[in-house]
Amino acid sequence: MLVFPNYNKCIVNVISSIRKYYRIPVNIPTIDKLDTELNRMYKNVVLIVLCGVGENMLRNSLRPSDLLIKKMTEQLTSVCPSNPAAAEASAVSGPFPNEHCRLGQTMFFKEFCRTAELSSNLDPYSGQPVSVVNAADFILPVENIFGEIADSILGSVQPFSIAMPGTKIAENKSFHKVADTPARMFELIKKISETDQNTFTYVQWNAPRDAAAAFGCES
Repeated sequence: MLVFPNYNKCIVNVISSIRKYYRIPVNIPTIDKLDTELNRMYKNVVLIVLCGVGENMLRNSLRPSDLLIKKMTEQLTSVCPSNPAAAEASAVSGPFPNEHCRLGQTMFFKEFCRTAELSSNLDPYSGQPVSVVNAADFILPVENIFGEIADSILGSVQPFSIAMPGTKIAENKSFHKVADTPARMFELIKKISETDQNTFTYVQWNAPRDAAAAFGCES
């Protein structure tokens, strides 16, 4: 089935709702259902991004009685292009791909006369580093939402980020944690939420994307 991006209900609109909750100015539509839920003024807000999850995958893999199906309240799309580099940059920062310009897993940077893999900064042909500094971060810097949340007028909000080993997330006023299993991820979320602080926790989890890349989206 061919699915087109819905730029009123996509991952960028999720970030827009989170910005609105923390009283950060927004110029992109928010998601009404998420706004209503956030109006309860939670002490802890947790956003878990499961890379590669889509409605078709969930409905083909789970039973109607399973938790993720029972609790599904809204169908969101990714952005275009929907590859991990473009989508993850939008999910952690808020702009669309045509604004942050991270359009592919590998891109040619004329400033270095080299092609670089965005996350590793390696030349995909030679396997060698493209430059001392990360080419993508230098040419196409992404301002994530952590600094905005930490500096928001609500005050006293501590951002955290959690990711799998080797996953790069710009920390920018967030405390970064590494989890190698889902159990460890939820353990960290629980510990963070039990502190006395008001917290925002962003989790980027490369599953089921990695399995789908190896075995197919319907595997």
